Formats: sequence, C-alpha cells, structure tokens
Amino acid sequence: MRRVVWTEYLRYRAQLRGFELATIEQIALFSEERYFDNITQRRVAVGRHGRQLVVIPYDEEGEAVLPVTIHAGGSFICSGPALRASSWMASD
Repeated sequence: MRRVVWTEYLRYRAQLRGFELATIEQIALFSEERYFDNITQRRVAVGRHGRQLVVIPYDEEGEAVLPVTIHAGGSFICSGPALRASSWMASD
C-alpha cells in the first residue's frame, strides 16, 4: 500500500502556506491529474486544496510517495496550449 513520507521541508512549507497535510496526502496519493516534469525529472500531482489549485512535485521510492514541495495559484502552468509547450508530460 502506498504511503506518504513527509520531509521537514514540506512540513515547513505546508505550515507557512496554511495547507493541511491530510489534504496534501490525498492529492499526492489519489489525484487523477498527474504529469512528469522533464526538467526536474519529478512526477507532479495536481489537485484542489479548498478553493486553491495546487501542484505537488513528488518522488517515489517503492511504495513511498515523497512530496517535495507545494505550489498554489498562478505560479505554475497547468492546462491548455501552455502545458503542451512546457516541460510537463501527462503521466499514468
């Protein structure tokens, strides 16, 4: 069974930005919108935290999902033609 492994950095970023770890965990584990970032070589999960759209880059090690950080709002490209021009590719 997949599980989330929290880093101190992500805990810090979540607290700083007012995000709940339980919601981040749900997005990281169950989001149906996922991409692969060719530049960072990381997987990316996209979801909603309340009314905010968030992006969570993460690594995987076996059954462990390791969220790296969380970005919210307009600080990322997430759809349409801009996505196709970005470094993100749809992921399974």
